[in-house]
Amino acid sequence: MTLEKHEIDQILADVADGKSTDYDPDGMAGILRGIEQDRIRRAIAAEHAAAAEREHAERIEALRRRLDEGDDMTFKELHEIDRFDSLAERQAADEYSRRRSAEAKTLRGQNAPGSDNISLEADDFDSAAFVEDLSKPQWERRK
Repeated sequence: MTLEKHEIDQILADVADGKSTDYDPDGMAGILRGIEQDRIRRAIAAEHAAAAEREHAERIEALRRRLDEGDDMTFKELHEIDRFDSLAERQAADEYSRRRSAEAKTLRGQNAPGSDNISLEADDFDSAAFVEDLSKPQWERRK
């Protein structure tokens, strides 16, 4: 039995509210155990990833201190600092891109037909995001 996310959310809401559900109790208990185990696994994995990231950042900071003090460093150590900086720059660029994309989606929603919130800031965003396929009828493009 495969459930969609919204079905699982509804089951959890019903159980939390004390409502009876149309699902068999044994199956329901198994579903809830599976959901809880999955949440626990994700939390543990996230904590392990965060700890590894902290340890790596601490190592890079120690390497930077050595570099600032003028200690002799291997090419591998210098390359590790450079790779860390490059990764940080890429992550910052990706985050900026995601934020701009979300802003563009919000802006497009504000400029929807019937919206009173028409904005003139569309020129601030990437014009490629606003290109519409004119070969389709207008009502299909609005979906």
